Amino acid sequence: MTTNKTCIDLFCGAGGSSLGFKRAGFDIVCAVEVDPDAVSTYRHNIGDPVLHEDSREIESILKRFLKKSIKEL
Repeated sequence: MTTNKTCIDLFCGAGGSSLGFKRAGFDIVCAVEVDPDAVSTYRHNIGDPVLHEDSREIESILKRFLKKSIKEL
């Protein structure tokens, strides 16, 4: 039985950790970064979804993200 590995990349910066996760077989379900220039670079390097938000608000971010994901099912 194969399970999908997923992760959320907080403080994602330009996407270095996400790239490592992707190469290790993970699906990046969401990335969060407060710096607008880093968000732009992340989108260029990795793509979406990346949120331009403060990671200290993780509870609010997860609630919105999970609500959106459930609606997509």
